[in-house]
Amino acid sequence: MFNPKISVIVPIYNVSSNLKEALESLKNQTFKEMEIILVNDASTDDSVKIAKEFLTDKRFSLINKSINEGLSSARNTGIKFAKGDWVYFFDSDDKLPINLFEILSKFFDKDIDMISFNYCDLVPGLKKINTFQEKGVYSNVQAMDMLIENRIEVAPWSYICKRSILENNSSIRFPISRNFEDISYNVKLINKVNKLLVLSCSPGGYFYRAGRPNSISNDIRGRKLKKQIDDKLYLNDFKYKFLCRNKNLYDLDKINKWYFLELINLYLEYYPICKKNDISEYNKLFTKIRQQMLYINSNSKILTKLKIKEKIKYYLIMHSRFLNLYFKIKNN
Repeated sequence: MFNPKISVIVPIYNVSSNLKEALESLKNQTFKEMEIILVNDASTDDSVKIAKEFLTDKRFSLINKSINEGLSSARNTGIKFAKGDWVYFFDSDDKLPINLFEILSKFFDKDIDMISFNYCDLVPGLKKINTFQEKGVYSNVQAMDMLIENRIEVAPWSYICKRSILENNSSIRFPISRNFEDISYNVKLINKVNKLLVLSCSPGGYFYRAGRPNSISNDIRGRKLKKQIDDKLYLNDFKYKFLCRNKNLYDLDKINKWYFLELINLYLEYYPICKKNDISEYNKLFTKIRQQMLYINSNSKILTKLKIKEKIKYYLIMHSRFLNLYFKIKNN
């Protein structure tokens, strides 16, 4: 019986234009001890036809879902079927360096639970990792600090973790029907990691296809825009409460500062986009963000710990007429 070292989980939904190139980058990996679990999330294009072409390689398997339930559900389905010692999530319209898993496998026998690495944009001619170096090994407390300070990559395709962590902690799953699913998943995962290794790869450990027209992050219209804001607010609130429940491990001042700045950035990211539409449709969400900021500041006096530039952003948000003037000047 084949016992894979790595289980690669690949959600597939209407990505026929890039799928073959993506799967070829898996098939051609120089490290061979892996299984590739393709999860078809009820695609309506030629994605399934392309996926089936790879089933002649016994390392590939295909799971067909009858109902489209989204990226989180597809990843969770893949976890159920994974048999490898390590689990990796790959997006089906990107590409991997052919030697990524060979490099990661060098650290599998060490006392490491998770390996994080950087990425670069996909451009013609990229095939492999040329050089790599260890940036450090960190405890879960140190790793959580790095997470909330944005010092490590957070996308699920930017790290590999031991399957035993997922197997022993059934709550570490992707939230169903939510965009930005990595926000809550990452914080639960890192909380259970003993040691995280961070690698720096050149040009990158993952080749990301920027500007994908069907990606969640590029769809910012109407109800989907409203859902994006609501999902990001909901999941960041989950992350904040999760960290606060573990404040004996993590620095509460850092947690409050992270969440406060996250709310500021969320407001300033989406406000001008919504203003181009009917801003009244989104007022409840923006009111909720302002209320959250007021609540955090009343409990932690976080404003006294911010830089002047960050304070100005906060005061602009709290006074919409000045915020409108700010964006008007900025856009001219």
